[in-house]
Amino acid sequence: MFKSDLAIALLSSIKNVLRYLGVKDEILGELDEIIFLIIIVITALIIGVVSRFIAIYFIRRFIKYRKLIFLQKMIDNHVISQLSNLIPPLFVSGLLPFAFDSSSSFFIISEKVTWLYFLIMLIISAKRVGKAAIEALKNKEEWQNKPIKGFIEIIDI
Repeated sequence: MFKSDLAIALLSSIKNVLRYLGVKDEILGELDEIIFLIIIVITALIIGVVSRFIAIYFIRRFIKYRKLIFLQKMIDNHVISQLSNLIPPLFVSGLLPFAFDSSSSFFIISEKVTWLYFLIMLIISAKRVGKAAIEALKNKEEWQNKPIKGFIEIIDI
């Protein structure tokens, strides 16, 4: 079954349930799209949380054997958790065309909100990676007298 077939089947199931509940046909078209969007967002959030736990689990196992300071600082600063926040907006933006007509106002607003959220999470993630890099480099003797913090702050701007 293709993704579009699955989306169409889910939309028709939502419409059938709403008709069974007695929803009028005038608002049925918009209400089923909103419910489909809610299902997409919840699924995306679940995928993001699961990917976070999987990534942290494997990185911690890797750290046990390799003792990499940078990865440990990324775990300590919650960088992996922050990076996993980039997954849900990508998932939602990929499934939005199945939920709404591309000329729909719900589609345009949802798409803009999704990409704005992605951009904000990307900026926050980059700042946390920089902070983890600073902390990892502070522990190395050859980098202690270097102006690495100023360089990372310039990149943050």
